[in-house]
Amino acid sequence: MEGKYEPTRSNRFYPGRISEERIKQLEYCLVPADEITIDDIVFSLTRGRTAWIYALLGYIERKWGKEEAVEAARTVGYFMGRAQMKRRLKGLGQDSQTAEQMAQYQDFNHAIAGVTSSDNYCEYDEENCMIYRKSCGFHTFRPPGMDSYCRPIIVGYTTAYQELDKGITGLREEACLCQGDDHCYGGFRYKKP
Repeated sequence: MEGKYEPTRSNRFYPGRISEERIKQLEYCLVPADEITIDDIVFSLTRGRTAWIYALLGYIERKWGKEEAVEAARTVGYFMGRAQMKRRLKGLGQDSQTAEQMAQYQDFNHAIAGVTSSDNYCEYDEENCMIYRKSCGFHTFRPPGMDSYCRPIIVGYTTAYQELDKGITGLREEACLCQGDDHCYGGFRYKKP
């Protein structure tokens, strides 16, 4: 790559950004099958991923209690984050990244993760990679009335990242949707190159 990486600052091309009216039509299965669009499919897959995770966590919570559901969320996040970061570092052929490389990695993941990640942005300097989120795949589409399991899922991810990426020296968190803020803002501290 030539020059400094420029993080994505817009939601680009992102499919699946549909109206509230269309969301309701999809929710109640009122769209004729031959009128379903790519946007409908991308939106539905994004929402379905969150619904699946919350269905599983809700079952665990009802059967074994909240504490076990929190532990399950953390464990799922850990194994998902571990698998992703192992592939990333293997692809780079190294055991650490820079803040710039983490920004590239985050932008890539947000570009393929669905509608709830389409408005997530990174910024970085020599020692920090910060992520701004207006919505979150582990929080935004959770079932009405259900507590957010975003925090333990993210703790799992960041624990795995810190174990594998030897460039990370710490974490930063300044705001989070699951704590009542209107956005998330947090990220990773890195060794100065």
